[in-house]
Amino acid sequence: MGDNERRFGCASRHFVLERLKLRSLYLEASHPERFVTLSNVGDPLIIRYQGVRRDFSKGGILHSPAAIGEAQLIPQGESDLIVCYVPDLAKDVIAPLRAAGYSLAEIESLGINV
Repeated sequence: MGDNERRFGCASRHFVLERLKLRSLYLEASHPERFVTLSNVGDPLIIRYQGVRRDFSKGGILHSPAAIGEAQLIPQGESDLIVCYVPDLAKDVIAPLRAAGYSLAEIESLGINV
């Protein structure tokens, strides 16, 4: 992720809370199977998707429909986002953490049974 950081705060079959610290361009793939809520607790950022540009200021909340497609998140400083969605645990949480080298015990510390 380069200059950017992605951390899982907790995970269950009902919801996931992630924290994204963005210092450079971040590309978010399309997720047609899920709705996402973003809360900005850091510097403003610009979000671009489907030819639309949206300014997202500190304290803002954005509800992103599943149909939004790929999005570019462009921080204006150090943006800090809280991300919440209903996950596919195997695909959205366990697989990326295992690929990053986390043990099953570490993954279970998020509150999920692996």
